[in-house]
Amino acid sequence: MMRENLTWPKRMVFALTIFSLFFGAGNLIFPPYLAFQAGENITKAFPGFAITAILFPILGLVSVAKAEGIDNLSSRVGKTFSFLFTLVVYLAIGPCLAIPRTASTSYEMFASAISADNKVIEAVYSIAFFSLAALFSLRPEKLAGKLGKVLSPALLTLLLILFLSSMAIYPEDAVMDIHQNYSAAPFFQGFLDGYQTMDAAAALVFGMVVVLNAKTLSEGRNVDLVREEAKSGFIAAILLFAVYFALVVIGRVSGYYWNDVSNGTMLLSNITGGVFGQFGKVFIAAIFMIACFNTCVGLLSSCATYFEKLFPKPGYIKWLMIFAVSSALIANAGLDAIIKASVPALSLLYPIVLILIVLSLFPYKSGMNIIYKLSTLFAFIPSLLHVLSSYLESFAKLDSYLPFSESGLGWVVPALIGLSIGLLIFSIRSIEKK
Repeated sequence: MMRENLTWPKRMVFALTIFSLFFGAGNLIFPPYLAFQAGENITKAFPGFAITAILFPILGLVSVAKAEGIDNLSSRVGKTFSFLFTLVVYLAIGPCLAIPRTASTSYEMFASAISADNKVIEAVYSIAFFSLAALFSLRPEKLAGKLGKVLSPALLTLLLILFLSSMAIYPEDAVMDIHQNYSAAPFFQGFLDGYQTMDAAAALVFGMVVVLNAKTLSEGRNVDLVREEAKSGFIAAILLFAVYFALVVIGRVSGYYWNDVSNGTMLLSNITGGVFGQFGKVFIAAIFMIACFNTCVGLLSSCATYFEKLFPKPGYIKWLMIFAVSSALIANAGLDAIIKASVPALSLLYPIVLILIVLSLFPYKSGMNIIYKLSTLFAFIPSLLHVLSSYLESFAKLDSYLPFSESGLGWVVPALIGLSIGLLIFSIRSIEKK
């Protein structure tokens, strides 16, 4: 039977849904700060950022769709690994880091807009934020109608207004200082900064919910879901690139006029205040709240769907409530604490995530699990070494011997060695079978 395609209006809704799932807290605050810190090296840093923040997330969606789930993809390494890795990814991208970050980031802007900030207000905000997000998440297969048709267009409209307003005051002589991390290897630093969006790992988490929405949009027709994810994902990638580019421009303008900042949130707050006056606080708060809410809904839905599959007895709604409540509690630890905790966790997870995505692009054959095993193992050990080097000097010395370790990418060469050994073993075994 011949496969059908989604109509273009539905494909656009699907693309906007994918965009809204990815574009959350980190996606707002890191690109402008990247522009501020990279300065005149932004043209070298941004391509690295785009690889881990745009290319790999879209490839991740396709890889999960092809493998029919993150657990199937990771099981190519081994069943025990698959269970542990999938569990850790869902917890990290879910209630332990990413979901609380959506509330804590948006709360900072909300508190600024109402000129009030205390623990009671933060607690009330968290409860209201996650209660509404849980309500939106009750029907995960219906997210396209809520996020793709309404909230994403609203978010893009606000971002376009902010970009055009920034262009109106763009200085002709905008020469920016290059901060230390971006002076020696700006491309690699941009590559690492893309980790902070968490989108490549989130792509593996979003996989099941994205497929559910593709099925809903297909309305029972025989649609090639993997192909539609790829097409809609490509459109979402273009939107992400355009928005990131706009945020980089905004960051440069803001950093030029108001350069005493320590994060992307301050950059965005400063420029909206400078352009729109007192209303700017409300304007930027609206952008943050919509972006963070979209991602929160997607993550809650994805985590509850996975854990219902893993442990069916509590049921989807109870899992949803568990994650909403636990995320609200962690969110009150504050944005800085959550970001600080995310750095070592992402440094361990991301190399494995990227390797699994790359390997999934090639047809899987029986016996290729040795390639997956050695590639991930050889990537994980240097990543663990790099994380430990931040705490113990003896590990720092070992880490320094690895190529690209100074750029935080000491896992790359060992992973390639593991890949080569795995390919060699697989080839020898294949010849022996013949």
